[in-house]
Amino acid sequence: MKPDLKTVAIICSLSDAASVNIKDNLLKCVPWEEKKRPPIEKMTAALFRFPPSVPTLESMPSASDFLGTNEMTGIYEFKTSDILFHLILLDGKHIFQDRLDCRLSFLDLPADLIIFASKHRSKSETKALTVHPTGNPEKSALGGEPYSLSVPAPLDMKKILWTMNVLNQKMGLGFDVTLEVTHHGPTELSVPSLFAEIGSTENEWGIPLAGEIVAKSILSLSVDFSEKQAESKYESESKCELESKCELESEHESEPSNLIPAELLLSDPVFAVGFGGGHYAQRQTKSLFRTRLAFGHIFPKYQLESLPESVLKDAFLKTKTRLAFFDKKSIKGEDRKRLTEMIEALGFQILNDKDAVLEYGFKDFSAGDDD
Repeated sequence: MKPDLKTVAIICSLSDAASVNIKDNLLKCVPWEEKKRPPIEKMTAALFRFPPSVPTLESMPSASDFLGTNEMTGIYEFKTSDILFHLILLDGKHIFQDRLDCRLSFLDLPADLIIFASKHRSKSETKALTVHPTGNPEKSALGGEPYSLSVPAPLDMKKILWTMNVLNQKMGLGFDVTLEVTHHGPTELSVPSLFAEIGSTENEWGIPLAGEIVAKSILSLSVDFSEKQAESKYESESKCELESKCELESEHESEPSNLIPAELLLSDPVFAVGFGGGHYAQRQTKSLFRTRLAFGHIFPKYQLESLPESVLKDAFLKTKTRLAFFDKKSIKGEDRKRLTEMIEALGFQILNDKDAVLEYGFKDFSAGDDD
């Protein structure tokens, strides 16, 4: 293994229908090598030394809801020119996997990045492909610790979301593609992590095409997997053909329009912490797709009134930035004043969507409508 090879752990939960869908498509798309699992005794020791978080009554109303042993049931390896991917099948729930990075290192599977391939659930039942960092700006109802944030992966989230957007259009899935705000666990991870999700009901979680798009988007983190190279280098009709491919043949042949090329959009990224908007971070997503900005933690408008200063500082620290992005019109005046005072006291810059386009946009591409 090359010393500078980045190691990415993709975590698939056997109790999560969307996760299993993504896992199945990952296994179809590239030639993985199945690896031997660590001994049960060593996995047990890892769980004892670096335990997952404990479900609360609010997050798991009955003990039977907490399915699984948190042990690894399968490990697969795939190497590209720049990334060593480990696909890890887990008998447990994603949101409670605090200290997973420590368990992986203990089991000789260290990771530079952890990707949780997961379902997304929402009351609105929006059909969506989403990416988000984890953290609890307030109390911890769904895994993790209260008032604690994970280490985000801004550029990796942007790469995955960009590919999701391209393939969603090209392959005719017709889902929304969006960033979500920071929410739920795990929070206690010392390496960058992200969730890549299919939403929002069981009707969508098992759609093969959605699983294929998320799988390819995760693999696109490697330079070997530009959207066009992936098909020619690794796919074969016999191995990667899905149920929906024949009826979507025309969509496969059409190219998405009005997209800034990846070589521009993903080069020389500028990290930012986002503030404002709803749970689906629409303004941040719009800016992500038309500027050099890449978002780490994002806090919605309904959390800003009570956002502790300690959490705000931690968001900038872990995103590794001095730049704040405001969805200005969505933030109440008193909240905007309080946030501005705290951020300016730190000596950090604040900009809105129009500022981002002017400072970090691409003059050869239309910025679209601003409001």
